[in-house]
Amino acid sequence: SYLLGKNPDPFDPSIFENPKSIKRYAYLPFGDGLRICIGASFAFQEAVIILASLSSRFEFERVAGKDPQLEMIFTLLPKGGVWVTTKSV
Repeated sequence: SYLLGKNPDPFDPSIFENPKSIKRYAYLPFGDGLRICIGASFAFQEAVIILASLSSRFEFERVAGKDPQLEMIFTLLPKGGVWVTTKSV
């Protein structure tokens, strides 16, 4: 309850509306330590396979004027995402 507010159990997506209001380490999608999600490594491996499949079928090019700006949250992330266009290979 300390991390996300007074009532953390019910589903309330509004607590994520302002990312700066979330306390550090309050939200870890796959958990950490002894309670880490048993499917975490599978999910990451699946993401690599999907990226490889997309890379073999499409060419990705950055959108002009939409260069990624880095932001440090829990890890280094591109603020606002990475904007690309695709072409079939």
